[in-house]
Amino acid sequence: MHSIYNPIYFYEYLTMYHPHNNNLVLHHAEEDNVPSPVKYFVRALELVPEIWSTESAIRQQLQPLGHNDQFIETAVHYVKSLHDVLQLWKMKIVSRSLGDTNTDITEELYPFVSQQNAILQCILERPATSVIST
Repeated sequence: MHSIYNPIYFYEYLTMYHPHNNNLVLHHAEEDNVPSPVKYFVRALELVPEIWSTESAIRQQLQPLGHNDQFIETAVHYVKSLHDVLQLWKMKIVSRSLGDTNTDITEELYPFVSQQNAILQCILERPATSVIST
């Protein structure tokens, strides 16, 4: 199985541990509209809320797998952040493009100052050099 930090983890969890007759049961009706970080989490939350709804349940899910306490705490906070993203999406504050690899708005949020732009241009215009000596 993938790491819990990989969005596909929740789909894999459902495929392995949730009884189903058809694979389509494991997909959310609005899966194409849900932000990619919570694409499969939303269905896992609907089908097995007793596991992914509370901090104690998440801990109980991860402890038998042999994870250390720091990993479990981080994973609990990660799942809580997925709940937050899902809630923000339901409130129409976050769009479905959140987390898409081809959607990079970092430059729009944190524009470079002129000195940073000059350094970036210098790096981009520099001819590629090989680091391997022959």
